[in-house]
Amino acid sequence: MRALGLISYGEYIHLERRRQKLTCTELARKAGIGRSTLWRIEKSDLTIELSSLAKVLEALGVEMRVKLKLKEDNQNEL
Repeated sequence: MRALGLISYGEYIHLERRRQKLTCTELARKAGIGRSTLWRIEKSDLTIELSSLAKVLEALGVEMRVKLKLKEDNQNEL
């Protein structure tokens, strides 16, 4: 599986949608979300719901892996 590298997740989704020759309307319908939500996803809007992103990825047949890493505990402030 290829890593995204220097492009945003939204740009990747946009490129994949275009590669599959899907319109915004077609992909939104296939994913069960609104066109405005798809537009926000393709613009890498950080306020989208992860469930919407997951629906789009599933509709495109794309898998996204996220690696979480804990920050070093240098500050023990409350």
